[in-house]
Amino acid sequence: MWESLKGKIDTERYNHVLFRQTYQAGHSIVWRDAINNYYWNLSSIPDQAKRVGNHPWRVEAEQMILRGYKTVKVTPFETASNYTAIVTSSNTTPGTASATLNYPSGTYDVAVNYFDHTGGKAQWQVSIAGRSLGQWIGNNEERLGHFPSANIDGHSATRVTFRNVKINKGDVLSIVGQPNGRELAPLDYVAILPPGVVD
Repeated sequence: MWESLKGKIDTERYNHVLFRQTYQAGHSIVWRDAINNYYWNLSSIPDQAKRVGNHPWRVEAEQMILRGYKTVKVTPFETASNYTAIVTSSNTTPGTASATLNYPSGTYDVAVNYFDHTGGKAQWQVSIAGRSLGQWIGNNEERLGHFPSANIDGHSATRVTFRNVKINKGDVLSIVGQPNGRELAPLDYVAILPPGVVD
């Protein structure tokens, strides 16, 4: 609904509110998963709704081909998909994570879940089949007006989405992360979402 107001109010106000709404929508997915995983781990009761660990549209970062990245366990465990993330191997050298996409050819939304914590302003760039989708900076501490977290956890988990991306089966997805300070360009997963699908 907010996007229908584009051009009807000033650009600065429009972009400010859109960023916050998009951030909150992505964050709600993080906490939905965290709550489901936490109580499943606590109770060991099978999840009849098949919510726990059932993410057919996700490409887990730790399962991608990694160059200059390494896997880390996230604490608390339930705040990362598959309880794991990747970070660059040093705080100066970029890392690359890539994967061949085996989804049917079509148009998708590409959502990248990453961690934007304090202590640096890492940068990421994502491309598919050599075509750049976009890039962004880990500066939530400025854009949100507060410090979400100094750690890789549910508070620093963030999502950026690129809409209406044409993907052919066999295309290679690539993400390059440039670390900065303590922020080692951490990544959680990428969701390749068909129209109307919520990860």
